[in-house]
Amino acid sequence: MSTFCVLVMMYAEEEREVLHIMLETHQEKQKALGLLVLRDDIIEISADQVFQDLLQEGISKGQAAGIVMEVGMHRATQCINAAKVGYEVHCVEPSPNSFQRVEQDVAKSSTDLQQKIHLYQVAAGSTSEEVVPFLVSAQGKGVQEEGHDLWAMAEQQLHNDTSLQVIQVPTMRLDDIVLPNLQAYILKVDTHGFEPTVFSGLTESLEQHKIQYVLTEFWPRGIDLSAGKPDECIGVEMLEDFLIYNYTLYALPVMADSAAPRGWQSLAAYRPLYDLQEYCEWYFQLEYAFPSTHYRMGYWSNILAVAPGATLPSPQTKTGKALAEANL
Repeated sequence: MSTFCVLVMMYAEEEREVLHIMLETHQEKQKALGLLVLRDDIIEISADQVFQDLLQEGISKGQAAGIVMEVGMHRATQCINAAKVGYEVHCVEPSPNSFQRVEQDVAKSSTDLQQKIHLYQVAAGSTSEEVVPFLVSAQGKGVQEEGHDLWAMAEQQLHNDTSLQVIQVPTMRLDDIVLPNLQAYILKVDTHGFEPTVFSGLTESLEQHKIQYVLTEFWPRGIDLSAGKPDECIGVEMLEDFLIYNYTLYALPVMADSAAPRGWQSLAAYRPLYDLQEYCEWYFQLEYAFPSTHYRMGYWSNILAVAPGATLPSPQTKTGKALAEANL
């Protein structure tokens, strides 16, 4: 157990203000020494707002010709919004049920918008032209064969359920989408713990800085569950790869389900940003600091990764101005 967790558990609730001051002082010292591997300059801006702001910034600097990508969708809302402001949009969703919903959303759009939106019912991963089995219920709900109960944070054994239909979904490397288009402006990824699998098929694009802005969910508990490696923080490797490729990482606000224990927000500002392993483990430690018998989903955030040389010359939005100020 780390120093952070020990300190939190030692302090009574009325004494936590003292702990806040200690943690804030330590964080400021690390920042002054230039030791942070994650930036928090846009920490108060939500992931959805960052995405919308960057769309607007790209249009203002004439980047509408660059593609926008979204991987993992419940609805087609953000893909449609990107197309509305002028982008060619590539949208990836493997779940048969979710993909059908996305298709229906796009079909309601104008013909001009439909021509800008490219849909892929594929599972983004390290290889192309293989298949991943999805099990679909009579109600249309689709899950991967090795399913997971995200509320209970436990695996679901569904392969013996005869009421489920098996649908084979092809896999695809996202490099196969990015590289033929020369460059992607924004990539947004939200796959409930499968993010490392998605990025395993983007190594060429990231190494060559073909994607200027990557916005991805970082959910340590979900990532470990998807990999079958509880409490190992394997998502750290994903963040390390971005640093290897010289991307700058920005940590966005900490998030939790509404059922999370009350009071956890009081420590949200004190994430360790100087070490990726400690940053990841902090999310687990928050669970120890605010224990619950019924809430198991944990805590998460989003990460904005910015490629070297990606600039917004005349920022107009909150996100654009925050990024510009961070680079002064």
